[in-house]
Amino acid sequence: MFTKLTFHQQFDLIKKQVNDLLKKHIRCIKVIDSDLINTIQYVVFGGKRIRSFFVYSIGNMLDVSHNQMSRIAASVECIHVYSLIHDDLPSMDNDDIRRGEKSCHVVFGEANAILAGNALQSLAFEILLDLNGKTIDHENHLQIIRELAIASGINGICMGQSLDISENNAGKMNIKALNAIYYYKTVSLIKAAIRMSFYASQYQHEKNLIHILDDFSKNVGLLFQLSDDLIDLEKDQSNLQKSKKITYPILVGLNESKEFGHRLYKEAMRKIYLVEERYGFNVDMLYNITKFIFQWKNEFQYKLE
Repeated sequence: MFTKLTFHQQFDLIKKQVNDLLKKHIRCIKVIDSDLINTIQYVVFGGKRIRSFFVYSIGNMLDVSHNQMSRIAASVECIHVYSLIHDDLPSMDNDDIRRGEKSCHVVFGEANAILAGNALQSLAFEILLDLNGKTIDHENHLQIIRELAIASGINGICMGQSLDISENNAGKMNIKALNAIYYYKTVSLIKAAIRMSFYASQYQHEKNLIHILDDFSKNVGLLFQLSDDLIDLEKDQSNLQKSKKITYPILVGLNESKEFGHRLYKEAMRKIYLVEERYGFNVDMLYNITKFIFQWKNEFQYKLE
């Protein structure tokens, strides 16, 4: 199905399937007219669904069903949105704008924002509990849940945010510390999205394949975060001096950051070609999303086809 669609059509279909599933779960809530539900609806349906695209890229490559892919993707997005809500809070990053709109806590208050984040974290695992299929036995079902639990907790985004706060506040940020923050805050959830889709497939025992995909996750996850760092600085280089938060461009400069981006891109693409060469899988979706992230909002030489 996906192979017949253009890249942008694939994105649109993935967004629709994920959002439809989230709407279905929200409609099942008994107290539908409440501040909590209004808060969740304000934030959960936006975003680019990059992590969902990774779920579908691996799922399509490994013949995972659409029902399984949509459930895995929706659960990952719930965790992602919960982390954004909490990151924006005054006690965390104190950001008033998210995705071009007022942040959740600005519109609905801190209490509702905290509750919405907590509820979305729980909803993610509720969605995964209903995951089933011929290729998902009890052990693999638990492994899929385990991957998301790891990425969303102390060994994932929570640790990343904690390190981000402490290192920035202490004024002792360096490349090693920044890499650790990016790994926990960004790479961990992308890695989980890819691993969850892998464990839902019939190729779940291919250990060499998962090792390659883990290496790919690290490179493409860092590339994604680096692209995010560069977006505002490309528009206004004076932000290099203004920003209070340390990022790659602020730490090492724009040119070195772009060179690092090129290296990450090449290594990520090398892993994709390795998968294609060794296993003969259709890697077009992985190729296109990686290329998209590489050129996304940056002045790199490559253009999205």
